Amino acid sequence: MSRHLHGDYLTVDEYRALHGYSSCSTITIAIQQGRLEAQRMGKRTYIIHKNALITDNRIKSGKYIGKSQRYRAARLRREQQAQD
Repeated sequence: MSRHLHGDYLTVDEYRALHGYSSCSTITIAIQQGRLEAQRMGKRTYIIHKNALITDNRIKSGKYIGKSQRYRAARLRREQQAQD
């Protein structure tokens, strides 16, 4: 079901079509995870600003979170030996 909203707001289906996503569930999951700002209208209907973008929280720098403490300690020992 697609309703036309006045102004700069779109339904999930309209947002999906405008931004080229293949599934409405992708948009809904992003809203539930807090990666896309939306307002709830009713029980299951969301309205989204047409210029809102889904944020990408993936690590792109190559610095990985949660490296094992053992590997860090080994690296520090190697660096310390290299300085001596």
